[in-house]
Amino acid sequence: MSTLLLTRPEHDDTTYYLSCWCKEAISFAENKNIKVLDLNREKANKKEFESRINTFCPNLIVLEWAW
Repeated sequence: MSTLLLTRPEHDDTTYYLSCWCKEAISFAENKNIKVLDLNREKANKKEFESRINTFCPNLIVLEWAW
């Protein structure tokens, strides 16, 4: 099974809007039987990120950030 890892922090307006746009990608992936590892809000941190990579070895990683 393929695995997708997404980071979706919501620290400000910009990252909040980006997080909302990712919901469509999450639904699409789940409909294609892709396991989604969603690091949303407070879970979007280094410790959780590294843990998911080491545990699940995702096929695709999508990092969200604002400049």
